[in-house]
Amino acid sequence: MALGSGLTPIAEPAIRSDSTSGAIVVGIDGSPAARAALAWAVEHARCVGSALLAVSAWSLPADVEGPVSPEIERYVRNRLAETLAEVVGDSGVTVTANVLRGQADAVLVELSSSASLLVVGCQGQGNGEPAERLLGDVSGRVVTHAHCPVVVVRADARWT
Repeated sequence: MALGSGLTPIAEPAIRSDSTSGAIVVGIDGSPAARAALAWAVEHARCVGSALLAVSAWSLPADVEGPVSPEIERYVRNRLAETLAEVVGDSGVTVTANVLRGQADAVLVELSSSASLLVVGCQGQGNGEPAERLLGDVSGRVVTHAHCPVVVVRADARWT
C-alpha cells in the first residue's frame, strides 16, 4: 500500500498491502479509551480468527520547525510496545505494530481502505462537528471518512 502524502513509516517493517489487507486496524494513543479499544479488538479478533494491526500515529505541531529528534519516534514506539504487552498478553492473537508519522485521523482513514474493521477509542470530548462532539475529534473524523466499518469503544465500556 502506498502511503499518502504526509504519512511516513518510521518503524520496520513498513506497512505493506499484504500486511494490512483484511486485518483489524486499531488506533493506539496510550489513552484509557485506546486501551479499551485494543482490549475489545483483541477479543473480537480472537473470536473471528483475524489478525490485528496496532497503529500509533504522531506528528509535531505546525509551528515546530527543524529536525525531528529520534527520541520522539523511540518514545512512541516504546509506548505502543508497552500497551500491547499489557493489553494483548498471551491472547493468541497475531498483532503487528507500526508507528507512523502523520495526523492520527488521516493515518487511520488511509489504513481503513484495506482493513476489514477499524477500532478506535473515544473519550467523548470533541468540540467540533456534531459527530466530534459526541465521539471526540479523531474518532468523529474517522467514523465520517473511513472506508470500512468502524467500532468506537469508550474508555468506560463494558461489553462482557
